[in-house]
Amino acid sequence: MTIDTNKFRHLRPPYPVKRRGKDRFIPNIRVPEKFKERSEEIRRLDRELDRFILSKDDYFQLVTKAYSENVHYSTMLEGNPLDAEEVTRITRNTFRGMEEPAPDGPRMEIINHLVEWLDPLYLSLPWSMDAILQLHGFLMEHDPLSRPGELRSEEDRRTFTITDDSGEDVFIPTPNTHVKAEMERWLEWVNTYSPGYDPLAAAPVLFHEFESIHPFYDGNGRTGRTLFHVYLRKMGLENSKLCRIERHLVGNRQIYYDILAWTDHALDYMDLIDYMTDCILESYREAVEVFSRKDLLSSDMDETSKRILLMAKKYREWFSIREAESWVDGVSYGTVRKRLNELTEMGALEAKGHTRGRRYRFANPLRDAEEYAQRIRMSRGDI
Repeated sequence: MTIDTNKFRHLRPPYPVKRRGKDRFIPNIRVPEKFKERSEEIRRLDRELDRFILSKDDYFQLVTKAYSENVHYSTMLEGNPLDAEEVTRITRNTFRGMEEPAPDGPRMEIINHLVEWLDPLYLSLPWSMDAILQLHGFLMEHDPLSRPGELRSEEDRRTFTITDDSGEDVFIPTPNTHVKAEMERWLEWVNTYSPGYDPLAAAPVLFHEFESIHPFYDGNGRTGRTLFHVYLRKMGLENSKLCRIERHLVGNRQIYYDILAWTDHALDYMDLIDYMTDCILESYREAVEVFSRKDLLSSDMDETSKRILLMAKKYREWFSIREAESWVDGVSYGTVRKRLNELTEMGALEAKGHTRGRRYRFANPLRDAEEYAQRIRMSRGDI
């Protein structure tokens, strides 16, 4: 299945669109036809992705592809000049814990996005204004003109407008003087009310409202899309990180922008939820298809090795041969040791030590990346 973009082409509002102010943010959320079936399929596919076990090299390649493509599409939309090949190279090196030598602004933007998308530590719900400002500040630190980490100023009385490539006004967001109050109302809804909805309906709503407020001078799209991905993961769709959602979401810029503007014009979220759910579902289907081709559990691997792999993935920590022996009843110590060493050779496990002191654990190809992200956070005082 591919996304039928034709069903969204008529959703083009009369431009420019002006945001309508809200005393309170209490959205009337309608979901499209067959939303429940699509939501259930996405959850099923998320669980399926969790069951796949790949070699370290295969997993690294597929995760690198997913992260680099998502970050590339999100930043390219806002003018980052790096091509997909360069973003993939930066992603690969970042995930190996290799620092770029004196990265320039565009490369620093990619690295900072990767750090945030790896593990947005301080963005567990409830979200705070400080957390949102911190996120924007880090994503946009490469561009001082965007005023990283600062809301649009209440003292700035100019009318803030969004223009297209030709300089024509296409959207008039919240006035500067109302940004803080509307952001506080948005945060109240996200923290208090959104958990009562299916996250596949709530995420598009919170994303659109954030974009409609447009709280920053620049970097709103990049910050909002990061929040969208974080929200999906925090609300139970953890394996959405393995899906190339952004390619579908913003690949057709005209439809993407038209639907966002149409939602403001019509004051109705149904078409936006329809579009975003289609994008998420298609990206999940693609991910499952790609990961299934590399799944070790679907290979002709013996049942002892499969059982060890499943337990090692669940256990996560270092374990001994004796511990692994307890996972597979009736299999000798020598056979377990042989299987462990075979799994290590194929990159599914990693090992340290020798003979009886040898220890094993499930291979995590992003361990270096997570440690690198932690060093970045420590350097800026997050942890």
